[in-house]
Amino acid sequence: MQSELENSLCLSESISIMHNSFRLIFCTIGIVTLLTLQGCTLQKNLDNANIELKKTQQHLQEVQSQLKDSKQEIQNLHQRLNKKNLEIAIMSICLEGVGRALSNMGDGDRSRAFLELASVVRECGQADKIAEKTRLELNQVSSPLETDTPVSNVNQWTSSKSRQQLK
Repeated sequence: MQSELENSLCLSESISIMHNSFRLIFCTIGIVTLLTLQGCTLQKNLDNANIELKKTQQHLQEVQSQLKDSKQEIQNLHQRLNKKNLEIAIMSICLEGVGRALSNMGDGDRSRAFLELASVVRECGQADKIAEKTRLELNQVSSPLETDTPVSNVNQWTSSKSRQQLK
């Protein structure tokens, strides 16, 4: 009887060990399956993240290109603005000199008027060219402008005939 009891106990232990082995195997299979599925999901997420990264990099390159173009455009506009400011300063010098000359003529001081005009001859010549260039630019941009009074070169004011009349 003792042998039967020992056999039964041994059999019971063997069954328990086999049962635990099966549990361990099934748990291992479950864990491996879960990790495999998780790995596939992680790989898919990684692939999606790489696709998004490439799209973002392309967008960044486009934005950087637009920024570069915008900076160049701003630089060009800044240069044009500086040029226009210089042209305005030249025209202002001319007009101020002509204004002073007219004031002197009004006061009857012809020699001082002549000196005022002579002092701005170069600026008025430049102003004449600026006005003509601006007129041509405006004609190219819009319909031709009709002007009743053409811009005359200031050199006519200081011609020899004009100088003789001022004396």
